Amino acid sequence: KACGYGPDNVYIGALAYSRPATGALPEPDVKLLNDFARHQIKVVKPRKLLLLGAAVADTLLGEDLMTARANLRDFNQDGANLTSVTSFHPRTLLVRPVLKAQAWRDLQRIVRKDQA
Repeated sequence: KACGYGPDNVYIGALAYSRPATGALPEPDVKLLNDFARHQIKVVKPRKLLLLGAAVADTLLGEDLMTARANLRDFNQDGANLTSVTSFHPRTLLVRPVLKAQAWRDLQRIVRKDQA
């Protein structure tokens, strides 16, 4: 909300609706989860994406979290490029609050992109 977005103009989707005990996505399920996430994006037709967490960065972008966080990315969805920013998963921020300032800077990048 501090960035100017609220429940009425944000769609929240999940890569997976449960978390394995190991914390890692089962390798056989990654393609299915990628397809499911891309289907959600296709149906919702967002203007931009906020991708949270290492699993999402790896599954949707094919990059590790820190590499994905380095720049705003164009996310190709059926030939349309959506601006995306990647940041830490909220669970990570609860465990490591020192990362909240970095997450805030990540969010600000997508806000600045709107204002450009």
